[in-house]
Amino acid sequence: VYENYNKFISATDTIRNMRGKVDDMEVKMAQVKQSIKKIAENNSAVDGKMEERRARFDELNTVRDVMGKLTQVLDLPNKCRL
Repeated sequence: VYENYNKFISATDTIRNMRGKVDDMEVKMAQVKQSIKKIAENNSAVDGKMEERRARFDELNTVRDVMGKLTQVLDLPNKCRL
């Protein structure tokens, strides 16, 4: 009986320790959740600020492509003379 009582006490202590760790983990998970929320908000803000620049970059790439094609067309008479 004494051996079973010691096992019971040990199990009770283990459960108490686990409960304390779970409580700590819940607090930490709430902090992680808050941090992720802030990161998502900052990401949205940066994305919004960069949208205009991305659109301008795409526009400039299109102009560059058109200018490259135009250069080829303008060089065509010189290539034909060779």
